[in-house]
Amino acid sequence: MKDRTEHIRAIVEQYEDLTFIPLRIEDAFSRDWWDSVGGKHISDNLGIDLTNEDLLLSSISNEGNEGYSKSPVQQLQKYIFSLPTQTAILSTVQTLTRILLLHTASAIGSSHLLLGTSLTSLSISLISSISQGGGFVVREEGKEEWVPPRSVTQMKTNGHENGNIRVVRPLQDIGMKECAMWAWWHGLNVVGREKFPGGKQSIGQLTKDFIVGLERDYPSTVSTIARTCSKLAPKHGTDGICLFCQRPAQYGLQDWRAQTAIRSFKSITSYRPPHFPERDTTDVPTSPSLPSLTPFLCYHCHTTLTSRSSRGTTAVSVSKDDPTPMPLWVTSSSAASTVSSTVRVATQDPYSGEEIWNRKKMDVEQMKATVAEFLFE
Repeated sequence: MKDRTEHIRAIVEQYEDLTFIPLRIEDAFSRDWWDSVGGKHISDNLGIDLTNEDLLLSSISNEGNEGYSKSPVQQLQKYIFSLPTQTAILSTVQTLTRILLLHTASAIGSSHLLLGTSLTSLSISLISSISQGGGFVVREEGKEEWVPPRSVTQMKTNGHENGNIRVVRPLQDIGMKECAMWAWWHGLNVVGREKFPGGKQSIGQLTKDFIVGLERDYPSTVSTIARTCSKLAPKHGTDGICLFCQRPAQYGLQDWRAQTAIRSFKSITSYRPPHFPERDTTDVPTSPSLPSLTPFLCYHCHTTLTSRSSRGTTAVSVSKDDPTPMPLWVTSSSAASTVSSTVRVATQDPYSGEEIWNRKKMDVEQMKATVAEFLFE
């Protein structure tokens, strides 16, 4: 894709009150950028096993796959190529862009982050997010206040408690046509954006085609979408913050997923229906020391990493012995939130300070041994 950095720099230099701070998507894997925004020091890079729904974490700094020595661009490429679907790729790029902007805004002491999201773009984001399992945080698409995580050790004072940053979208009530007309009347030089090759069948692109068609034939329906979604509110409370998108995660998500989600028995070792034949378990991770990233992700992010399309996957061949690198804010938080393999252990949430419990299925003898001291003979 074409690099438009110099084009954008030339446009920004026309305005004396603006300072151009270039960011690239690969900065999410760059230690230089992470250090510049005050991120916590990371001793080991962590990767995840995308072949397992538990997203087991492992260190890639001392392994023979040279994952730690790769450049940020190479790590980004490996991460993108490991994602299962086109929808996951586009959704991930949007999330990485948003988090990069928020961390950079926090590093320079900004209290607000202004985005050029129009009414049309907002409606597309709302419907696309809901379609991908992000309905719990649909209100954050229109009005968001980001709290810097504890993995950021150095922050500049911006006048808000805890260094919070409010995301503002001044154009969220103005449609795409009105924005285009205003830019044309004032002779503004708008920087174009290339489309992601192969993304025509993604949920985001299909949603965009649908909303743009609605705006062309029935303009009033686009504003109705935004107004309706702004009235939505989650039924239950939050259960901490997702380590990847850094938005609220749904309470009781793990129990709900275990009861309703379609899962593969390939990754389940604690229970197997009696009518299922015995199988070879050599490919199933049996080490209890490997922590899982799944309990620390929201439903949307977990689905993005593990979803499989009925039309096949776009990911390259992923091996459990070659972990996929993760963005540094995930690596920094996960290193402090390692989940133990004990029956039920409380660990410290790097964001809210609340306890997170990890559950493990016990057989009858283990349950009896646990409560033995409380039973009367």
